[in-house]
Amino acid sequence: MDDRTIKNYILISDLGGGGAERQVSHIMHLEEVTKVFLLYPTIVYNVPQHKVECLFPNFHQPGLWQKIQLFFLLPSRLKKAGLKPGDQLFCFLQIAYLLGLWCKFLLGIKFITCLRTSPFGFYENFKGLKIPQFLFKFILKQAKEVIINSKQSGTELRTRWKLDNVRIIENGYDYALITKQAQEVDLVPDFFESFNTFITVGRLVHDKGQWHLIRIFAELKKERSDLKFIIAGQGPLLEPLTNVCHLYGLKVFRSDHNEPLNASFDVYFIGFQKNPYSWIRRCKLFLLSSLYEGLPNVLIESLLLEVPVISSDCKSGPREILFTHNEALPETLAKPAHSSYGILMPPFSGEENFTTSALHSVEQLWFQEIKSLLDHPLQLQAMMMSSKDIQSRYGLKPILAFWRKAFS
Repeated sequence: MDDRTIKNYILISDLGGGGAERQVSHIMHLEEVTKVFLLYPTIVYNVPQHKVECLFPNFHQPGLWQKIQLFFLLPSRLKKAGLKPGDQLFCFLQIAYLLGLWCKFLLGIKFITCLRTSPFGFYENFKGLKIPQFLFKFILKQAKEVIINSKQSGTELRTRWKLDNVRIIENGYDYALITKQAQEVDLVPDFFESFNTFITVGRLVHDKGQWHLIRIFAELKKERSDLKFIIAGQGPLLEPLTNVCHLYGLKVFRSDHNEPLNASFDVYFIGFQKNPYSWIRRCKLFLLSSLYEGLPNVLIESLLLEVPVISSDCKSGPREILFTHNEALPETLAKPAHSSYGILMPPFSGEENFTTSALHSVEQLWFQEIKSLLDHPLQLQAMMMSSKDIQSRYGLKPILAFWRKAFS
């Protein structure tokens, strides 16, 4: 086949929020991308509609039977949509990896897996339904290429799983757009000048470990009354996270309860935010308690907005974001590591704890570091000023240039 006739397609579950979906919303503007195929119809990002085709518009919340149907129906629908032998299918997220392999065998296409999280952290910590690890490794070996957004994960894939088809393309960010959106006020409450406010953004699931942050915040609140904590995201742990707040006597705001948004609350569950930037930029600290990541968007976006971060040294991403030369750090972090614009902390164990028991050793370290920063506002200010070089490291334009090479 003449290479000039090869077309590039993207396959992803939907564009309903999330880091992978946000990156696809940027990548799909490239002229090299013919079309983005969605399995389900949810779209929250502003994308060129002529490049989007939903293959299963009636599968809004697919159950197991509908997911099984995907394997029988997808190849014919992709073929009808224009996918031909030799075309390239860039697959984002777990179910798309399986479907991409299936289409390789049935349709003769070239499929590329685009990993957005550390596979090693995923298999160690993720509790839901997942592809068996031996099958996942087989999928990666069958792919024309494995594109990963983290240097650390890329190195591990090459050394631990002996993959020789790995390409690293980090996430890219539209700095001008992010700063513009950060100026929007919308429903953001007017209390940030009077309180030291922390924020975390992410789905309310086990992988994100937000119960640790609530326990730490509750202990800090005992010593300082000028603190508030904002949690942006939705997910199955909303109720247990709310309950642990109540056990500590914290007053909780929940966006799903139709309560007036004001300064009388301690912890704010604000749900999914299409534009979290107007919240983030007004906060003193961004906190990331994840058990694993890929290259966490919200961590970089917070730094782009000059908000200092405290992050767990999870697999993978935070270490290479906060430290350009991470070889200077021990392989396993046992104590806080300070960078010019944030603090890297020993990772959490992942053991769920929705009680008011005493903080364990890692939580206690976080408590001490946050308390120290609050007690030294000049140090916090210096971190804010130092984050400007993030703009050049993760600019959207150079990252899209790497994607163009991948599509060629």
